[in-house]
Amino acid sequence: MYKLYIFVLFSPTLIIIIIIKHASIIIHEQNKALQPTIKSLQAKYQSNPEVMNQKIAEVYQRNEVNPLAGCIPSLVQIPVFIGLYRAVLNLAKENALDESFLFLPSLEGPTYGADPAHGSDWLFKNW
Repeated sequence: MYKLYIFVLFSPTLIIIIIIKHASIIIHEQNKALQPTIKSLQAKYQSNPEVMNQKIAEVYQRNEVNPLAGCIPSLVQIPVFIGLYRAVLNLAKENALDESFLFLPSLEGPTYGADPAHGSDWLFKNW
């Protein structure tokens, strides 16, 4: 039962993260394409920062690129990770983390305070 719960929890999260990363890469490529123009404007108007900022803003407007758009994918991920954290926390409260998931024999992880020589037994003992 809990294996299905974990799969249902992680698969949409991974899909959302992949979509957000793809959008982030597109935004990064747009900003990267404008960097030579922006660098030349910064060199040309180095002595006058107000004019330089105006010219850079014009470049962004002309190319329809938002310089702060790279922050949006990061902000969208925050609620996803909070939801993932709360879901795993609820699993811990129900003592359901002792079931296996993918290649991990137990989601509880290592037991702290155990013998250091056997610290990775939680991961490798069933292999």
